[in-house]
Amino acid sequence: MIVCTGKSRLLAALVNPPGEEPILGVLRLGTGGNEPGDPQTPIPPNSLMTNLNDMSGPVIEDFTVESEPGGTSMTLVFFLEADEGNGTGSVDYTEVGLYDTFDNLIAYETFPAKTKTVTKTLRTEWTLTIP
Repeated sequence: MIVCTGKSRLLAALVNPPGEEPILGVLRLGTGGNEPGDPQTPIPPNSLMTNLNDMSGPVIEDFTVESEPGGTSMTLVFFLEADEGNGTGSVDYTEVGLYDTFDNLIAYETFPAKTKTVTKTLRTEWTLTIP
C-alpha cells in the first residue's frame, strides 16, 4: 500500500489505484529504434508513435516501484533475466515502450543498441515525474 499526499497521489494511482487494476501495464523491447544498418544511431522518438517499430521483442509484465514518500516522481524498474529475450543467441535492442493495461503506448524511447545474450541481464528504469 502506498500512502502519499499531493502530486505523489497521482503517481501512486498509476500503479495502485484504489479498488482498480493498475493503469501501467507492461514494458516492451524492440529492435526497430535505429537507423537501418546502424544499430548505434537511434531514430529520434516521434510523438505520433502508437507502437514500437518492431513488436517481436519480449514483454516484461513485472516491475518494482522505487519512490520517496511524498515525492513527485517514481521510478519503475523492469528486469529481464539472463535466460529471457535472447532470440537465437543474441539480440540488439534499440527501442523500448511503456504500455498501459489497455495496450496503449504511453511512453517511447530509442537508444544505441544494447546487446542481450544468455550471459547478460537487462535492467530498465523509467522515471515518471509530475512537475
